[in-house]
Amino acid sequence: MKILVVSGEYPPMKGGVGRYTKNLVHAIARKSNVEVSVAIGGDRGGGATAAVPSDTSQDSNNVTVYHGAVRKGDKTNSERILKIVSEIKPDVVNIQYERGLYEIDTTIRHTFWRLMHGSTLDRFYKMSPVPTVSTLHTVFPQDEYYAYIKERATRKEGRFGFLPQPLRVAIRRWVMKQRYDLLLQVVSQSDGVISPARTLQEVVRRGTVIYHGAEPAIELSSLSSRINDKKEFRKEFGLPLDKILLLAFGYAGSYKGFDVLAKLRLPYGWSLVVKQTKHERGFEKPIELDGKNERDNVISLNLGYLDDTTMSKLFFACDAIIFPYKIVSISGVMFDALAHGLPFIASDLRFFKEFAEMGLGIVCKRNTQSFERSISTLALEYNEYKTRVEHFRSKLQWSNVANKHLEFFSGLISQYNNESATKYENSTRKQA
Repeated sequence: MKILVVSGEYPPMKGGVGRYTKNLVHAIARKSNVEVSVAIGGDRGGGATAAVPSDTSQDSNNVTVYHGAVRKGDKTNSERILKIVSEIKPDVVNIQYERGLYEIDTTIRHTFWRLMHGSTLDRFYKMSPVPTVSTLHTVFPQDEYYAYIKERATRKEGRFGFLPQPLRVAIRRWVMKQRYDLLLQVVSQSDGVISPARTLQEVVRRGTVIYHGAEPAIELSSLSSRINDKKEFRKEFGLPLDKILLLAFGYAGSYKGFDVLAKLRLPYGWSLVVKQTKHERGFEKPIELDGKNERDNVISLNLGYLDDTTMSKLFFACDAIIFPYKIVSISGVMFDALAHGLPFIASDLRFFKEFAEMGLGIVCKRNTQSFERSISTLALEYNEYKTRVEHFRSKLQWSNVANKHLEFFSGLISQYNNESATKYENSTRKQA
């Protein structure tokens, strides 16, 4: 089977979609009788190029990487991907859906650009000679998204803060509608749809669920030595050795809800580890947690962007993770945490509820008191939650995720070929 994967993000560029795509591509490439290529955004010089498909490289897994195949707002995206398809003749094309690739940014410029010109991939979907699969990464439940928009407008946050609140809400709700219209357009044009969680599938009401893959970048030497490994990792980060550590991890941003952490009081023997990264757009500053008194046990880590190995060490150094989010589509950080054996505590959003129903974590109302009660519950029942997470984590291994993708691709290709053969047969009969 020959597969072409398309993604606007790909390492060394930073971004969750890029990490996901690279891990998936490499996991598929390790399977027998499979050839996989990837078309990505930008080139090795940082910009897009018209030289595709000649501007290529081979990575460490002998995957062919086509540089500069797609970029935000470039109306020739479709032509470049069609050119690559014509050259390598894949059996299926898997496009990693993301906001930048489909022009559904929050900027007014990109919103109007898409309204005037459509998605830069519309023509590709219509002209592709092989089946297309869209993997969805950013799909917010509409009621949760609208509630967040109203709350954000109340804070006078963002570009429209100078406008009256009703107008701010109306503008952002209009932008939200444009996103959903485009999303449903992408879903309808795709031959197949993959959602990395059930919550996303419930929004688009189509396709199959294949969980977001996640696994540690490092292997612990043995079960018996995990305690020693944890101590060593804690020493590297300057973390206390005698505490149960609750991790808060992610970009700075009001939607992450880290303001709850500033007032949080933990059970005896627990400490909070906060690792914030400045938001990629630079609109918001990290939540200031310094100045809390010592008995609150808060450790702020200023580490910047982490490579996979360093991130694994940090997860292994901690015992649980907290997500006081105001809105979430899908959290790659949560999958990473589960893959490292960490139970979670989170706001009662649908995505987190999906996994709390499996006994992997606890959801609660997004306020300090509810989170404090949930942390106390986790403290009392920690071993039970930890055991369930340990059993679940194997489902997220990239090898298993790759197998599920190949099974889905194979079924779609067979269906596509059968339908094409039927169309050809019917057309031949009409001519006769």
